[in-house]
Amino acid sequence: QPVDLLHGEGDALVSHAVASAAAARLPRGELHTLSGLGHLPWLEDPAGVASRVRRLLSTSPAPLQAAQLSL
Repeated sequence: QPVDLLHGEGDALVSHAVASAAAARLPRGELHTLSGLGHLPWLEDPAGVASRVRRLLSTSPAPLQAAQLSL
């Protein structure tokens, strides 16, 4: 399964290098750096994060509908 790692560019707890290394260790991992966000992007921009999750789920091998996940 694909894995999207969302990393706020202003994250003071997890460096970009660590986030990048984590994504690289996953066979289908992809790092997305979120401009203007910090360590808690789902709290800082819930609509933006939900949109990214919906997009990922809609392109997965067994697409799920957002309604199934209450997003």
